Amino acid sequence: MSGLSHCAAHEAERQAKLKARRARAQTSAAAVLARVLYGDPKWKAARLTFLRQHPLCADCGELGVIEAATDVDHITPHKGDRKLFWD
Repeated sequence: MSGLSHCAAHEAERQAKLKARRARAQTSAAAVLARVLYGDPKWKAARLTFLRQHPLCADCGELGVIEAATDVDHITPHKGDRKLFWD
């Protein structure tokens, strides 16, 4: 396949391994806790408040592009740690 680093057979194998790895990652303790944290109504309200106060995407702004913010970035990955999550 043009543009791929593997032949078609090995690319399919690579994709299958990647799919399995992603599925395992979704069942990790950190992933389960993250879903709980992001589902918390307190987080949803805090997220909306933050986006109202910071309506433009900071990453786009660094590139000179004006774009509406849609995500709140945890600068330090929290990996389910409540203290980092709320920092």
